[in-house]
Amino acid sequence: AKDSDGYIEANEGTAIKDNNGKYNLTNTLTGKTSVTVEKVWRDGNDSNRGVIKVQLYKNGDEVVGTHILSEDSWTHTLEDLPKYDENGKLIEYTVKEVDEQDGIYQNKNLRYSVAYENEKENYNFNTTITNTKLTSLAVEKVWAGAEPTDSIGVGLYRRASDEANAVPVRDSDGNLITKTLSASQIPENNWKATFDDLPQFGVNAAGDEVKYTYYARELVTVNGEKEPLPGKITIVDNNNNRLPSGLYGVYHKDTEEGKTTITNVGLTSITGTKTWVDNGGVYEGTRLETLELTLSRYTGDQTAENAEEVKNNSGQLLQPTWKTDGDKWEYAYNNLPAADENGKLYTYIVKENLPEKTENGDQYHQDQDGNNFSTTLTGT
Repeated sequence: AKDSDGYIEANEGTAIKDNNGKYNLTNTLTGKTSVTVEKVWRDGNDSNRGVIKVQLYKNGDEVVGTHILSEDSWTHTLEDLPKYDENGKLIEYTVKEVDEQDGIYQNKNLRYSVAYENEKENYNFNTTITNTKLTSLAVEKVWAGAEPTDSIGVGLYRRASDEANAVPVRDSDGNLITKTLSASQIPENNWKATFDDLPQFGVNAAGDEVKYTYYARELVTVNGEKEPLPGKITIVDNNNNRLPSGLYGVYHKDTEEGKTTITNVGLTSITGTKTWVDNGGVYEGTRLETLELTLSRYTGDQTAENAEEVKNNSGQLLQPTWKTDGDKWEYAYNNLPAADENGKLYTYIVKENLPEKTENGDQYHQDQDGNNFSTTLTGT
């Protein structure tokens, strides 16, 4: 026997005669052991843990004890437990959280994953039960001024609180965790999906607890591999295999409440004409060589008075391309976003910036019909 183990003599050491006339002595191995259970929380020191009831199992199925763990002490040791059964065989002790079902512990509206780590040291049992707070990430696809595709794929990414960059979240086989979004008659499924039961906390290489923030990114196929689109794409042509069709602006908006909204904004164009009524521009110093337009825009929850001017990357008024043949000029603004980053459709306004008088002092009379302008030369 080891340590404090020993033997118990049957019948106080008196030999028993069997049917064959033989005398038998039976000694049964005996001893004591202990089980220590520790509850570990990965929850950012949440105050809503409550109390945890654990049960002690003998050889996996027989309940031999129950104990409550709470804020007073998340560790408990059960001592003086039988080490061997009646046949002198070592007993295997395990501990299970009572309210855990299929690896999940539910405390009101909070969910935790439950993981067990069992160790045996000098025939004593140590069980660590780790409850990790879970969260979820909702994903929604918004099509604004763009024709929806049949479906899109989104990948799951997360950033630890001690890291600057997000990394792919992979399953047990090493594959990126994904969801498919598509149209549905069911509102909660219409271009929507949810990544459920994601660990909100973890441990870094130094053993410190970290908090995870999750993101979803639309996936595209590049050279046969799935890759996430960057957070913002202003103009992307399908010719480089980034999006299924057409021209888009793509925006990913993430919130602290656990939602990623992916907005595909279609691109639009504005065209118009400029008609000169000035006898073919034969009078020197009357017809302008170039024209400046002001393009403004506002969304449906605003009014024209709130329209903002559209400017280029240099901060100057965005100007169209012109065809200046004859008396009727044509202009076009191309690749304009049809909506803002939140999917609110734009209304565009075009105005002409025309001087009051020509170089020789004559005046212009201007008319506008939609995006078409007409300028008539008049005298002083």
